[in-house]
Amino acid sequence: MNAGKNMNRNKILNAAFALLLVLMLIVFAQYFIRGARAVRIASEPRIVTVSITGQASVKRRGAGYRLKEDIGLVETDSIITAPSSGASFMITDCGTFSIDENSEICVVKDSKELVCIGSVYGTVICDIGSLGTGFAVECPAGVLSAAGECLFSVETYHGTQTVKVYGGSVTFSSNCLGEDTLIPSGRQLVITQNDDGASSFEDMKPIPIQSLSGFLIDALLSRPQNSSFSTEALQAELLSREYEVEQARAEREEYEAAVIARGGTVPIVESTKPIPEYMTQDDVHTCTITILCETILRNMGDLTEGKNAFVPESGVILATSRVQFISGETVYDVLKRACAAAGIPLEYSWTVEFGGYYIEGINGLYEFDCGPESGWMYKVNGWFPNYGSSNYILKDGDIIVWEYTCRGLGADLGLDWEM
Repeated sequence: MNAGKNMNRNKILNAAFALLLVLMLIVFAQYFIRGARAVRIASEPRIVTVSITGQASVKRRGAGYRLKEDIGLVETDSIITAPSSGASFMITDCGTFSIDENSEICVVKDSKELVCIGSVYGTVICDIGSLGTGFAVECPAGVLSAAGECLFSVETYHGTQTVKVYGGSVTFSSNCLGEDTLIPSGRQLVITQNDDGASSFEDMKPIPIQSLSGFLIDALLSRPQNSSFSTEALQAELLSREYEVEQARAEREEYEAAVIARGGTVPIVESTKPIPEYMTQDDVHTCTITILCETILRNMGDLTEGKNAFVPESGVILATSRVQFISGETVYDVLKRACAAAGIPLEYSWTVEFGGYYIEGINGLYEFDCGPESGWMYKVNGWFPNYGSSNYILKDGDIIVWEYTCRGLGADLGLDWEM
């Protein structure tokens, strides 16, 4: 009896083992097939990661992975860079492109006929060689194509896209224009989405060097032979910004030292925003903000009647002030907090065109109050971003200056549109 029971037990165990072996073989076969397919896909893409600074991730088929060097990108992949990060890519037989921090691009098409990426958000700069087989960047307003040697960037922010061409030329195709537009070297095209959803296009203007971000200046300095800006001009702009930042910090330190010497405490506008659970005190930073309307003092004859009551004799609406902010907050958030603390009236509205909050008026001074080209502009660390303040994500120690322009869309503040 016991022998019979043992034989039955052995048969059951053998059958179970055989079933387990079959299942393992099936799993292994599926894994091998997927692995072989992954290897084949990785060897075919024409876009390959060259370098990564900081942290970047790739989204593929609904899953997210940390981006690594030598990884090939395939159609529908998305690349996202974190703050203080960036990534560069090589396009086989075509050229290279790089993306800035807080940016996202996707691979729209990857074929032997054309390589196409989508500019979803942030800044991308593309360097296409003379032997390029065709390259395109798709942005919300249309498609930019480059058939030959050229160097250009695309800045895509909520409601606004800016195309800057530094060498060669780029063709912009959009149903809104009805015909293709050629953007030549040294020019920029700004496209905005209006509140009704339609796109509008500014007349092409020269690229003011003051509108170039640090990321773009570094990229152009590494490609001096392809850029419409000279190395000397780019380096001079960087030095000018560094000097401006150093001056602002020196003035702030001098002011704070004087306050402390008198027995006082340095005023800091504290953040009233709760710190999210996933953050710590290390995510609480400070920046400085200044609000000026000095240009109005030189154009009082153009000022709307009755508005002189809102213009301080010094031209300073808010002296340089320290403001706290939490990681992820913007220039707009800090402006709103600083004005509330100082009792300065602030008018703003949400617009599709700026993809965020548009600053209509500060301290009773509004757009067009001092001429047809007047209004408020902001700069951070000496740079004038070409997108809304509610899209500019701050870093610790940033120096923000809001200034009122009366002439030439910022020409009286240093923006040079004639270069």
